[in-house]
Amino acid sequence: MKDVYEVLQQKEAAVAIVHHEIQSLKLVSSLLSDELALTDACELLRQKEADVARVRHEIESLKIVAPLLSEEVAFDELTKMPADSAAEEARDSDDRSKATGTDSLFASVIANPRPAFWKLLKRKT
Repeated sequence: MKDVYEVLQQKEAAVAIVHHEIQSLKLVSSLLSDELALTDACELLRQKEADVARVRHEIESLKIVAPLLSEEVAFDELTKMPADSAAEEARDSDDRSKATGTDSLFASVIANPRPAFWKLLKRKT
């Protein structure tokens, strides 16, 4: 009977060893899966860093373009004439064409008087 008890104790010891190995494997597998999760986290971090770099590049581009666009808007606002001044200019143009007898012969060419140019000519004469 002693032999049976010894065999039983050996089997229980073997079961305990197997149980311990199973626990060790569970621990290792969880670490390995965390390592995979860690590599996924590293990949996610790389993607986010690439996104941040892309957004920074877009911001730099916008910093370059924004002043140009604001200058263009300011230029457009300067070139737009109010309705009253446009009507006055049309009347002046009609008066000039009547005075010169051209009667809009050059209607395709928009007359754009340059006061600074005429002032310069007046000073020289």
